[in-house]
Amino acid sequence: MKNIKIKEVCLFGVVSLLTACSSGGVYTNVACGIHPKAKCTQSKVREEQINLAADALFKFDKYTEGDLLNVGRQQLDELAHKLANHYVEIESITLVGHTDRLGSVAYNNRLGLNRAKTVRAYLQSRGVNVNILAKTAGESQPVTDGCRGVRPQVKLRACLQPDRRVVVRVLGVKKTKVQQCNRGENLVSPVANTQVRASQVKERLVNEAQMQVEQMPVNQMQEALPMVQESQVQDNLVKVNLTSD
Repeated sequence: MKNIKIKEVCLFGVVSLLTACSSGGVYTNVACGIHPKAKCTQSKVREEQINLAADALFKFDKYTEGDLLNVGRQQLDELAHKLANHYVEIESITLVGHTDRLGSVAYNNRLGLNRAKTVRAYLQSRGVNVNILAKTAGESQPVTDGCRGVRPQVKLRACLQPDRRVVVRVLGVKKTKVQQCNRGENLVSPVANTQVRASQVKERLVNEAQMQVEQMPVNQMQEALPMVQESQVQDNLVKVNLTSD
């Protein structure tokens, strides 16, 4: 009975793992291989824009790294992590500092540029080693209507808050779930008749796995049992009706 139980668990685990390959689409499991008709296509360089609220980054009317708020540091740390882990390649990053209309044009241009430079230095200190351009738009590109007539000053500042921001433009190629292709390429695999193919592949895998388990010495099955139990693919479990002689 013990040997039969080990066979059941081993067969169930092997079929569960292999059947992950039969779900159609792009094959990402190394045990599955690559669909014979799959092909690599060149990924496109795309621009992603991220808006960082200046009021969340800096103290009001400030721009140095010492003026960064705790929530601002957290946002920049998350951005640095995203840039390092979500892209295959980054061609360039452009940071544009924006201000509200309060103050002179010259002052706002300097404030916007200094904030962009501080964000650049912070990202570089976190390992973002790509070309980063710091620019300023000052008050020239507001997203509010200027909040004319809003009083008192506290309410006016709050109304103009969306204008105070640092815009991050990332030009690059994002990572995909598939890693079999060359850098900057995506793997495309046919998905037609997925259900039919999945059923056929599952049946074949069950038969092949059963033959392999039946031929496996008992000592090997005992060694494999802990690994099988750990490596079962939860999202692709297959109910196998097993019978013992």
